[in-house]
Amino acid sequence: MADTGWVSPGTVVNDDAIGDWMWCSVNNAKENDDIPVDGYDYGSGEDSNYLKATNFGLEVPSGATINGILVEIRHEGYSDYSNNTENIISIVKQDGSIGSTNQSTNAVLPVDYTYISYGSSSDLWGETWSATDINDEDFGVVFSVSFSNSYNGAFVDHIQIKVYYTESTDTPVIGNKYPLPAFKNIT
Repeated sequence: MADTGWVSPGTVVNDDAIGDWMWCSVNNAKENDDIPVDGYDYGSGEDSNYLKATNFGLEVPSGATINGILVEIRHEGYSDYSNNTENIISIVKQDGSIGSTNQSTNAVLPVDYTYISYGSSSDLWGETWSATDINDEDFGVVFSVSFSNSYNGAFVDHIQIKVYYTESTDTPVIGNKYPLPAFKNIT
């Protein structure tokens, strides 16, 4: 089995399809640099919008079988509160729609920046994938947080994806396996 290695998103946006509050400085999730995306909830018991990461520039070989998708999000909760929890971690499909599998365990966000893994080398997130789907610029992941206090915050420093695959054994041979026969020159 092969994999793509860790790949960072080319596009990160706040997606208000769900939630009550937005993420700020969203481009900060493109690299691990301790400069985070941040979001604050000034209400009571609200969920965040999606932090949506796509355009990973993946290059899975054509015809490959997709075995699994592993996502890592380096995040932390606002250190003064312990009620900041994961809400939704779902895959974004090649058509831009959100997958039906939520990888959240409703875990409390760590107090210090920590990479948390979602999925695995054998987890397809409830979907069927082709190399074309994975390589599509709309493929990605969404992350949402849930709060129960009246003032809360969450930070995301980095999002990355690794896709595991098996290359097709039916790949055509490029070039000549055997030398071509000589042709007679007829004049």
